[in-house]
Amino acid sequence: MASAAAAGEKGRINLPMLVAVLLIPAVLGSSQTIFNDGDVSWHIATGQWILDHRAIPHTDPFSFTWFGKPWVPIEWLAEVLYAAAYRLAGYGAVAALVTAALMALHGTVYLNASRWIRGSLLPIIAMDFVLLPMLLARPHVLTWPLIAFWTWLMLRAREQDRAPPLIAAAAMTVWANLHGSFAFGLVIAAAFGLEAFVDSADRMRALRQWLVFGIASALACLVNGNGVQPTKVGTLPPQLAALNRTNINVQELIVEAALQGGTEAVYHAVMLDPLTAAVCTLPQIRSMVDEMLEAQKQWLPQF
Repeated sequence: MASAAAAGEKGRINLPMLVAVLLIPAVLGSSQTIFNDGDVSWHIATGQWILDHRAIPHTDPFSFTWFGKPWVPIEWLAEVLYAAAYRLAGYGAVAALVTAALMALHGTVYLNASRWIRGSLLPIIAMDFVLLPMLLARPHVLTWPLIAFWTWLMLRAREQDRAPPLIAAAAMTVWANLHGSFAFGLVIAAAFGLEAFVDSADRMRALRQWLVFGIASALACLVNGNGVQPTKVGTLPPQLAALNRTNINVQELIVEAALQGGTEAVYHAVMLDPLTAAVCTLPQIRSMVDEMLEAQKQWLPQF
């Protein structure tokens, strides 16, 4: 009787896991909606070019308006994976690759959620509800398991009151060559490092360990298909600098208003905001600013 009860309990535990890790990813990954984006074919074509030439393109070989111009395919690893899957069995294999990524994501989240809550299927459903609009056969989907795994590494390190092992920083090399979202990995590590520094009884030890791990993770991001290649940010093209300037002007005026306590600078800043100027007249902007300052006057005494 005891063994039968144990077997029944085990069955109840495993059924939600099978639904979360196998059934839901299979349903989502087999949906044709994952191909509802023109960039899917672009990524496959780029991966096929890399496989055919055994090199990463440095100029655009595809587009009409930008053909031959400098191009850095930062998602080359994901594109090679999609292209290899497509060559193996067409779009069915691409869907299988997406499904495998979803299974890895769901498995990592489910196993971690089961440590804290009994209904571990609920976080999976909530997560899928958020991710569903972004579920496309594109490079970012292949990084979702990495995000979950990376977060688990940080949680495990905090539970053990130490920084993650340095070898874990190598995951950032894979992530950086899959998709630009690798920057989130650095932010996640920095957040856990800050929490460790604040909470640790030995702050200098925590700072030293997490700082070394953070530097190793950042350096790992510089390794790509061209070798170790630092990211160089030069002068912005005039049209992009002008686009940034429209927002910077607003920010500078707001700072000036905060320092001087003058409402005119606030009026001017809001008038220059592109979105506000598109929907409000100048008198309406003045009236709106007055109402906002009145509502927030206890926190903005200078006005």
